[in-house]
This record gives sequence, structure tokens and C-alpha cells, in this order.
Amino acid sequence: PEPKSWRLVDGGRSAQMMVPHAPANAAVFLRDGTLAYGTGDRYEFVVTRTGRDTVRLFGRTNVTAAPLDSFYADTLFRELTETSGGPDFSKVAKRADLPTQFPLWNDVAVDDKGYLWVASGVPRRRTQSLAVFSPDGRYLGWVAGWLTSFHATSFQGDRVAFLTYTADRRAVVRHMRIDRRGM
Repeated sequence: PEPKSWRLVDGGRSAQMMVPHAPANAAVFLRDGTLAYGTGDRYEFVVTRTGRDTVRLFGRTNVTAAPLDSFYADTLFRELTETSGGPDFSKVAKRADLPTQFPLWNDVAVDDKGYLWVASGVPRRRTQSLAVFSPDGRYLGWVAGWLTSFHATSFQGDRVAFLTYTADRRAVVRHMRIDRRGM
């Protein structure tokens, strides 16, 4: 499904903003060329060869989403529609558009060995939990992660490099070692 967003058309200008904390879609190519995709409101991934077939399904069960506190949601909505200083989304945004819970997961990546890493937690905040799945889709467990996003992330052997920002908003590339003992 199309991710929930607010689209503002004002004269000849247009702007779009994703609804904060709404479940997003994610897709990633696996090492064998198949595609795994899902959406953050279900902890399930579909693997397909053609986009019209289902090779397999995998994910986690008995996972509950953290509630999105209504006070936080009210404050966030007010900041986005009254004081942002940018486009006036108050014309199209509705408080009811904000979800009542955080997504079950928000990003996914595949390392060079075929393991699937699924980020849970609040995007762009440290730390997020990373659920790890084997190349065949078996859930292996979770680890605490310091990646704030899988955008511009590169896996090589037992190392991962990722883009992050310093306190003064300068982009830096960080490198971490992956400890695979016990996998």
C-alpha cells in the first residue's frame, strides 16, 4: 500500500510530508535475486521472483507495537502544523492521521552473507533493535544496534559502514564490527 502522507498543493507549488510514525513499505533484493518486501504494520515479509508470485513468507509472530502516546502525538502534530516555518500542512493534515502505535519495524537491509537485518524502534534515534533473519528466513534473534537508518549502509564480511551525523550536523561514515559468534 501507498505510505500515508500529507500532500499540499498551493498555487503552483506542491509539498509532501510522510505522516510521522506511519508504517512504511520496504523492499530489498536478496542474494539470489529474489525480492523481499513488507510494510511496518505487519511483521511479515513476502519473497517474490516476479512480483506476482510468492516464493515464501517469513517474519515474527507475537510481536506487539509500542503505543504512540497521545500527548506526544498532539505535540508533534501541533509542531508540524503550527510552528514548522515551512509549508502550511494544517490545510491538509488531520490529527487522526497519526497512528496510535509505532510501526513494528521501519527499515530492512541484507548483508553480504544474505542475512536480513530488520530495524525496530523510532527511526533516526539511537538505539534501535535489529532483528536478524538467516538467508532462508529463520528468525535468529535480535541485537541492539547503533544504526539510525539503513540509508547508505554497506555490509562487507563482518563489518558494516553506515552514514550518520555529528552533533553539529556533519555527515560522517562510521564502521562497526559484527560479532557473529553464536549465530
